[in-house]
Amino acid sequence: MKALRLKLILLLHSVPQGDVQLRELLERFNLLERFTPYVVGGRGSVRGEEARTWLEARRNEAIAKVTLVVSSIAMVAALVAMIAAIVAAVRR
Repeated sequence: MKALRLKLILLLHSVPQGDVQLRELLERFNLLERFTPYVVGGRGSVRGEEARTWLEARRNEAIAKVTLVVSSIAMVAALVAMIAAIVAAVRR
């Protein structure tokens, strides 16, 4: 569910370019540990470019899924319209 929420947020907003916003986004979805090396006493700095590349890939996946859903809905609508036209022609 968190992955879906992340993708929805990335659809509506671009991947953060600032380090502070990037860290906040990663913290919100518990991804900070994935992109920060462990150092004695805590975590180090965020590997920003790697995180941005990963987030951009998730954003592209979300865009592809939305495009597929929209095209599928359009196809179903076209089929319904075609069936309605055939039924109307048969009834004449």
